[in-house]
Amino acid sequence: MLSQFHNPVNIQIGPVSDYLMSLGGKKTLLVTTDGAVRRGLFEKLGVRNLPENFCLWSDVTPNPTIKQIEAARRSFNDEKIERVLAIGGGSVLDTGKALAVLLANPTNVSLEAILKNSSGGYSGKTLPLIAVPTTAGTGSEVTPFATIWDDIAKQKKSLFGVPVFPQQAVIDSSLLPTDGDEALIYPALDSVSHALESLWNRNRNQFSEIYAARSLEIANQILPCLKDGQVDDVVKEQLHTAAVMSGVAISVTRTAIAHSISYPLTSHFGAPHGLACSFTLPRLIDHHLDNAPEEEYRSLFLKTKKRLQAYDLDGRLKKYTRNENILIYADEMLDSSRATNFVHANVCIEDLIG
Repeated sequence: MLSQFHNPVNIQIGPVSDYLMSLGGKKTLLVTTDGAVRRGLFEKLGVRNLPENFCLWSDVTPNPTIKQIEAARRSFNDEKIERVLAIGGGSVLDTGKALAVLLANPTNVSLEAILKNSSGGYSGKTLPLIAVPTTAGTGSEVTPFATIWDDIAKQKKSLFGVPVFPQQAVIDSSLLPTDGDEALIYPALDSVSHALESLWNRNRNQFSEIYAARSLEIANQILPCLKDGQVDDVVKEQLHTAAVMSGVAISVTRTAIAHSISYPLTSHFGAPHGLACSFTLPRLIDHHLDNAPEEEYRSLFLKTKKRLQAYDLDGRLKKYTRNENILIYADEMLDSSRATNFVHANVCIEDLIG
């Protein structure tokens, strides 16, 4: 069986302000959030006001919807945008990816049609996208996927394809949050989920394994630091490194059952994505090792399980819902595009919920 490794994203590491100074004068759409603007994003970019060749869309919200993205597209259809610069967390980067596709096709394609007619697969035109993550976890800056939500059907949709890859990723650890438990921990847990799910994935290959295993090794070193609030510049750099490496891994494998379980928890109960996709991981580690006793990453998995258990993920999830409510949506948790990537078929949702 053939496998491949392809990641065309040009990754630059360092101050985003230095990078922006090297950009030419193309008409650019900056995609971000109002909160980022209020917290001094322009100053971090080294400007007081946006240059004349920039337009701003700062209405991105967590878990962006088809309706919201189409509204942004209508606002800028006539602006002759030539590239998109997305600065923010996973929701911002995913919005940027969708807008890069839509604004390259100003009149003849809708996001809903792409998501419906080809199950999200896309191979057409797109604008150059520069992705600047301000969280360390989603890996969206190096993947060909964008998660879009249908807020009417309460379903997660996926836009994907080689054109969806960002052209450029700029990794500036100074943009990460300086404090706040969940702002650092939940993205980090998302990154851990990516690494684990890549390693027990049907689509893994020797290249994706290298990135995923190294990402997990770094995460195991820094998860105790996050828990204890000991976050310095070195920890932030390691967070970003782990997130990018696990993002590269899932760009090959896609995610698996932990993410499949997570989507209804986010759409129905508002559980943060990093928590929703990680609370089952300790039990999934046990299930995997029971069914693959010779697993070469056994010690790495067991160390990760110990790190995760220190966070009381089940207790954190109870802030959003209870197990009996979760199980109502058990059927929705078996998304065939994700759940079947797990190498083991005999999985009981009830056992994984706890």
